[in-house]
Amino acid sequence: MDGVAGQVASMSRVVRGVLERARAGGDDVGRVDAVREAIVEVGRAAQALQGMLLALVGEGDRLGIARGGVGPWLGTVLDVTEGRARALAHDARLLARLPGVEAQLCSGMIGPDSARALARTVKAVRATGLDPAEEAAKTLEVTRERGARAGLERVRVLEEQVAPGSIEARHARERERSFARISTCGEGQMHRCEILLDPVRGAVFQAAIDLQVAEMIRTRQFDGGEIVPEDVRSTERV
Repeated sequence: MDGVAGQVASMSRVVRGVLERARAGGDDVGRVDAVREAIVEVGRAAQALQGMLLALVGEGDRLGIARGGVGPWLGTVLDVTEGRARALAHDARLLARLPGVEAQLCSGMIGPDSARALARTVKAVRATGLDPAEEAAKTLEVTRERGARAGLERVRVLEEQVAPGSIEARHARERERSFARISTCGEGQMHRCEILLDPVRGAVFQAAIDLQVAEMIRTRQFDGGEIVPEDVRSTERV
């Protein structure tokens, strides 16, 4: 696989060149477009590499390349947690049942969230009389028309249809895992926030933050007041 490493190294050189151009300053008005185009191209390449990895892991699982299972093995050769490695292997195993989408996975047309939606679709219908390929095609159509979030919503509906009560049970487990911790560090100068919320609490928390930030920005724009640092331009900058 020296060819893959060589291609990645070549891509890295191109990206570093774009970054150097962007940071050089001066009158180079084209650097903004260069960075924008590079983000799109690298993002799609990353999706393609992720799809290739899923395809390879699925095939590796079929061949039994690791005695203790491909999931634990991935945790030893990649910079991922054991849980992430097992999830990757699990999704790859499910996606291997959809040979019709392999080419799209490897082309970068399917991102990680959409791939996850497809894997969950296969898992939801595998003990039913529904055709995994047909249901996956419906999920993929939704993700392309309305985005990955809509695709995942479609999967949640499907899971509830084939196993009534499954969503409520999962949400109950997620509620038990929810927590929010705020502590100080750096001699009390910095605050560390650790938050893991179930979908309902997460949606409420996000809406509350978004509304508060929107009011802060409105105050700046229309009242001329500054109640947050000047660099706050969105929720993510708080």
